[in-house]
Amino acid sequence: MATLLEAYEDAYQKDLAKFDHNRIIPIDFKSIQTLPESHVWHDKVDEESISSSIPIVDLHDPNIVKVVCLASETWGAFELTGHGIPLKLIKDVEEEARRLFLLPLEHKLQALRPANGATGYGTVPLAKLCPNLTWHEGFTIMGSPVAEVVKLWPDHYMHFWYK
Repeated sequence: MATLLEAYEDAYQKDLAKFDHNRIIPIDFKSIQTLPESHVWHDKVDEESISSSIPIVDLHDPNIVKVVCLASETWGAFELTGHGIPLKLIKDVEEEARRLFLLPLEHKLQALRPANGATGYGTVPLAKLCPNLTWHEGFTIMGSPVAEVVKLWPDHYMHFWYK
């Protein structure tokens, strides 16, 4: 039986031919003076149709399927509550993410996700579906992240992995 990572990588490999493989390295906003045309999105957003905050979905809501569908269709994301994950663990994960994304670009590139890979630093694999380049960077983790994290913190990866 395949692991989740193996199943994802298998499905991902089948779709690789459809996409531009050079869209892995995120833009380094610290080093540019003007926004490159590759990152300009010309679609107009109807600001009246957007509420002021991301939807909050309670895992215990009896209408969760409907609520998640609506939040996903209108926002593409939502905040999940009622999951039972301790707040301290959430804060620790946020702090590690901050620590990771504050690293200099050259350092983060040591863990660059290969064009045919599913994990590592770079634009998220789904960004290849977008018509323009996206304004974010990501660090995709599936299964154990130790192999990727050790590239960033060879002597201190345990801090990222075990707390």
